[in-house]
Amino acid sequence: MPVKFDLVVHGICFADLIYSEIPHLPEPGEEVFCGDFGFSGGGAFITAVAAARLGLKVAIVAPFGSGALEQVLKRWLDDEGVDTTWTYDVPEPRPYVTVAMNHGGDRGFLTYVSSEDEDRLMEHSLGVFDRLVPRWVHLGARPGGLALARRIKALGGQLSLDVGWNPSWLRDPELLEIVQCADLFLPNRSEAQLMTNTSTIEAAVERLSLYTGRVVVTDGERGGAFKDEVHPLRRFEADPAPIKDTTGAGDNFTAGVLAGLIHGVDLDQAVKLGSFCGRESVQALGGSTNSPTWMQANAYLRSYGWQLTPWRDRGD
Repeated sequence: MPVKFDLVVHGICFADLIYSEIPHLPEPGEEVFCGDFGFSGGGAFITAVAAARLGLKVAIVAPFGSGALEQVLKRWLDDEGVDTTWTYDVPEPRPYVTVAMNHGGDRGFLTYVSSEDEDRLMEHSLGVFDRLVPRWVHLGARPGGLALARRIKALGGQLSLDVGWNPSWLRDPELLEIVQCADLFLPNRSEAQLMTNTSTIEAAVERLSLYTGRVVVTDGERGGAFKDEVHPLRRFEADPAPIKDTTGAGDNFTAGVLAGLIHGVDLDQAVKLGSFCGRESVQALGGSTNSPTWMQANAYLRSYGWQLTPWRDRGD
């Protein structure tokens, strides 16, 4: 019997090693000591955990290797209430690792992931979604993902997409074909402007709205802009917060927006919730370390006259 979920998150789960308070980046052969360090799940892990904390019934579709680091992340997801039944095992140790370096007011990343594993994940997923009935599926739009996006839409689910920074892929016509399958697209400003060859965030949103009904483009501390099928383009401001680490802020924002839409509010309200989740996440090291809970979100949302209902209390 097909299993019902509010949200299925699809992608790679990374082990994020976060170095902060770095006096300077090391030269070859030099050892530099940082002032702070954090360990967290990254990638699809962040969106899944953040959404589960907001009261959604969440499953994740991802590969996990047999090594200790990968299995720690999988148990961590279980502890957060994310259903890992739909993951699959890679027989050899296969850690997907990102080293994040916070330095000089910005951050840099060093990442390992196997392109072979990304291809295998796509093949695995084509069969999985026949047995799932999610309200929403969230995908990273990647090369070769058009067949999966079309499969999800053919099964009647709502589809949201984000995309990573890869200049050649952002210029690839296949990416816009994938976006045409989406009900919501959430790139950041740099990604959106490169995709559309535009010079402003407003122009990028308008251009992308020709391909999909709802577009939200984030712009870091400056907030962002969004548009849906009914309303004209609107800007939104980011909630100010003391920033410790921006790793995963966009993934938390995405989880908040999806939680709002799944709970039936309009895009304006969903963006407010997303901004709150992003604001909370940057105040600690690690993408999911400070992802807000259902109770914290409701305390914030009361001023807007609505609240979230945990999936366990909805009777579905």
